[in-house]
Amino acid sequence: MRRVRSFLLKITLTLVVLCSLSVFAFAAERSASNSTEFYQAMYAGLSGLEPEFSIRLEGDFAHMFFRVDDIWGVEQVRAMAVALPNEDGTGADVAMMNIEKLACSREGDVINFRGQYLLNNEQMAWVNTQLDPILSELQIEGESDYMKIKKIYQYVGTHFNYDKTLSKFTDYDGLTSGTMVCQGYALLTYKLLWRAGIPARIVVGTSANQPHGWNIVKLDGAWYNLDTTWDAADSDTQNTMYWNYFLKNDADFYGHVRESSFDSELFRTTCPMAENSFSAPAVEVTIDGTLFSGLTIRNGLTLQLGTILEPESSAKIHWSSTDNSIVSVDENGQITSIKPGKVNITATAEDKAYIPGVFPVTAVEMRTCSPWAEKELVSYYLRTYYPAVLCSDYQQPITRAEFAQLLEILVSSIPQDNVPYRYPGMFKDIAESPNWFSIVYCTSRGLFAGTSETTFSPDGTLTREQAAKLLCTLLDFFRVAADEQTQVAPFADADAISGWAVQFVDRAVRGGLMQGDGERFDPQAPVSREMAAVLLERVFVRFLEPLKAAVEPAA
Repeated sequence: MRRVRSFLLKITLTLVVLCSLSVFAFAAERSASNSTEFYQAMYAGLSGLEPEFSIRLEGDFAHMFFRVDDIWGVEQVRAMAVALPNEDGTGADVAMMNIEKLACSREGDVINFRGQYLLNNEQMAWVNTQLDPILSELQIEGESDYMKIKKIYQYVGTHFNYDKTLSKFTDYDGLTSGTMVCQGYALLTYKLLWRAGIPARIVVGTSANQPHGWNIVKLDGAWYNLDTTWDAADSDTQNTMYWNYFLKNDADFYGHVRESSFDSELFRTTCPMAENSFSAPAVEVTIDGTLFSGLTIRNGLTLQLGTILEPESSAKIHWSSTDNSIVSVDENGQITSIKPGKVNITATAEDKAYIPGVFPVTAVEMRTCSPWAEKELVSYYLRTYYPAVLCSDYQQPITRAEFAQLLEILVSSIPQDNVPYRYPGMFKDIAESPNWFSIVYCTSRGLFAGTSETTFSPDGTLTREQAAKLLCTLLDFFRVAADEQTQVAPFADADAISGWAVQFVDRAVRGGLMQGDGERFDPQAPVSREMAAVLLERVFVRFLEPLKAAVEPAA
C-alpha cells in the first residue's frame, strides 16, 4: 500500500479566539441580512487580505451566530467556500487556503475578524505569472480535456517534493523552493487546471486521521477526485510517480474523508461526483501474460516482463529502473537482479495518453545462507511462503514475531473450515510490532502462545524445543498425524530438554521434522531464520502439501 504522510492544513492549526478583540478598531465594516450576503462580505475581507474587518448582522439575521469561537471560525470559512459560486476559478477556494490565523469575536450584532495570511498580494500575483509558462511547457494547446488534466497532474506530481518540515504551505513555496505540503499541491493543481480551462475545486478533509486537502476536477460533465500529494514522486517512492488517486470516484478514492461542508448536499449538488472512476488508458506490467502487483527476485537471475495496454495499442514501450545497479532493465523489458535492494520498474508508452505502469521489484540474496539450508530455504522461498523482509542475515536468530509471520503466511495459504477468530486482546507489547497482525492471527487460532497473560515478547528469540512444540501444534491445527519415520537414539543432552518439551521434541524428531547433530539436540539453542524456513518446508512437504492439494478446488 502507498506510504502514509503527516498532512497539514495551516487553517486548522491556529484559528484563535481573542477575547480582547474589542479593543481593535476594525477598518472595514460590511453588513449582511442573510447568509449569502454574510459569506460575500466575509470573502471580500479575506480575499482582500484585510487584517481587520467586521460584519454587522441586520434584521432577523442578527439572531444568527451566537456561538463565535475557533470552531465557528473553521466552519464558516469552509461554508463560505462551499456557498459562493465558483464558475471561473475566482471563487473562495484560494481565500480559504491562504489563511494563516483568523481570530473572531462578537460584540452585539457585529462580528469582528482579524486575519493573518500566508501570502501577500505580490506573492499571489507572482504565482499567477508562472501558470502560463508552465502550461506552455506542457504543450496543452489543442489537447483534449483528459490530456490537459493528465499533463498538469503529472507536472505537479513530478516537479516538487513533499515538505517534511511541515512549514511550507503554499504553491508559492513550491514554485520558489521546490517543496510544499498538500495545501500547496492542491492550490497549484487548482490554479493550473482553471488556467487551462478545466473546472476544479479544492476539497478539505482528513486522511489517516490527519488534516488533508485534495482536488476534484470536472471532465465530460462529471467530477472526479485527484490527489497529487499522495501520487507525487519523492524519496519515499524512489522518485516514482504513482497514479492511484487519479480521476477516481469516491468509492475508489481510498483513505479520504471529506469535512462535512464538502460532503453537504449543497456541495455535492454543485459538484456531482462520477458514479465510476474514469477509465484512463493505462500500461499494465505482466509476467508471462499475467498481471502482478510486484515481484521479489533472487540476485543473479533474469526475467522477461511484458505489458498489456488498455485499450489495446501498438504504441512503443520505454522501460526504466529507478536504480540499475540493483535491478537493471533493457529496452525490451528484461530485468536482471544484481544486488539486494528495492526498485521501481516503469513501462511508459510513447502514446502520452497512457498512464505508465509501475512495477515494484525487490532483489534478495539467498546465496549467503548456510550450505546445509540452501536447498530447502530456496524451495520455501519459491513457494512465496518466505518473505523478502527475512531474506538476509540468515544465521540470525529468528524472533517470535517473525516466526508468527511465517506461520500466518503458511496457514492462510491452505483453505480451512470456519476457524474461530478470537482476538486475544491481552498482549500489551505487540502494538509497535510490524508483525502485530500475524501475532493476533496465530494466537487467536491457538498456533502460538504468549510469554505471559499480558505479553507476547515479539522481539524475543525462539529455542529449538519451543520450535518443536510449535511444529506439533501446527500439525494438530490441521489434524495431521506425524508418522514416526525415524527411530531415534537418546540424545546425549536429553536431560537439558525441559519437561514440558520432551513429548514435542520426541514427536518432531520421530516425524523427521527435526534432528540433532548426531549426538546432541541442543534444545536451548536459538532457531535461526534459515532453520525456521527449513523446518516449515519439511512440515509442508511431508504433511501439508498433500492436505492443500486435497482441499483446493481443481483448476
